[in-house]
Amino acid sequence: GDDVLVEQFEKGIHIACHVIEGFRGKAHYTTIPSERVYDNGFSVSAHAPAPVSASMKKRIEDAAVYIHKTLELGHVSEAHFVATERSLFFLSVDTSPILTTAGSLQVSLEAVGSSLKEYALHLIDQAQITRRYE
Repeated sequence: GDDVLVEQFEKGIHIACHVIEGFRGKAHYTTIPSERVYDNGFSVSAHAPAPVSASMKKRIEDAAVYIHKTLELGHVSEAHFVATERSLFFLSVDTSPILTTAGSLQVSLEAVGSSLKEYALHLIDQAQITRRYE
């Protein structure tokens, strides 16, 4: 047919925010939102904290938790957004964050004094707790 879909381009910062259940004593722990840098459409690095205002940071964290809870995503999720000066756009969510040294999860964990090791040990503990109650 002759149908056309037109979308407005929103220039902003690509952001990732993780939700980790039960981490550091919080029901839904959010990592510091990180900026994802792209080259030719591929994520090449991440920087934390993302260069956003305190109010936008809170909006990102609240949205990530809302998405995680609404979709009942389990132990961990990684929500992707584009943040402009005034708006926040949700792009996607993953349940298997990339575990590389340049990935947004490691960068966000390190920004709060944590590590992939602490995260991995937490996931093992959570899996053991879940298994005991099944």
